[in-house]
Amino acid sequence: MLSIRGTLATKASGGNISAVEKALALKKAIDLFGFEEEEVRREIAPLVDVPPSKEVIRNYISLAEADEALKDAVHFGRFSASQAFLLLPFKAADRLALFNLLQNLSANFNETKEILRNISDLAKLQKRPIKEILGLEEIKGILPDETLSRRQKAENIRQILKKLRYPCLYETEEQLRKRIKALALNPAVHLAYDPSFEKEEITISLKVENENKLACALKSLQAALAAGKFAKIFSLLRGEDRQKG
Repeated sequence: MLSIRGTLATKASGGNISAVEKALALKKAIDLFGFEEEEVRREIAPLVDVPPSKEVIRNYISLAEADEALKDAVHFGRFSASQAFLLLPFKAADRLALFNLLQNLSANFNETKEILRNISDLAKLQKRPIKEILGLEEIKGILPDETLSRRQKAENIRQILKKLRYPCLYETEEQLRKRIKALALNPAVHLAYDPSFEKEEITISLKVENENKLACALKSLQAALAAGKFAKIFSLLRGEDRQKG
């Protein structure tokens, strides 16, 4: 026990260690040195700068048991540990397929979480394997498109999955975007809405530098209001004409 504590303390003091090294250290503490989970949480986790949470420690131990390709990507900084943790609950074959998809995208943590949730939901709803969902033409055709950046690919896949998973919600959002564009508001005006459409309201904010710009912004709002364009937006938010386009 003193040996592993000393080794870990020396390694940690010598510089940063990767999430994979931390994961392997925690697993070795259990497998080779016989530490109980509570001892790992209390005594070993602090040595490798891992939060002493049962859930976090189990994530690290699962990472130590994950595919070598995933561990290499995390170890060398090509894939974040937080994103890898999101993949761990999936079966090995699905996890590898999803990892291969995500490697080609510049998706942040929240986007990755959304993508994985929608793929998982679609697989359950359609009673199809995850690999079949990933093989859909709408998704498969995006990755080899060299005209798109990794960031654009991530956004396109997010929108496709949203459309497949929530077709009515997606269509409503598309209609709302068109109606907001039709307002022809001054660039100083920003309009926001609840993306879940649970609230029948909008938020309007202005960012101006002087009175003239404020007057122009207000004029564009008044013009849109007088033309009845805001009425169409509120009608859509109330669900009165979501099928009319």
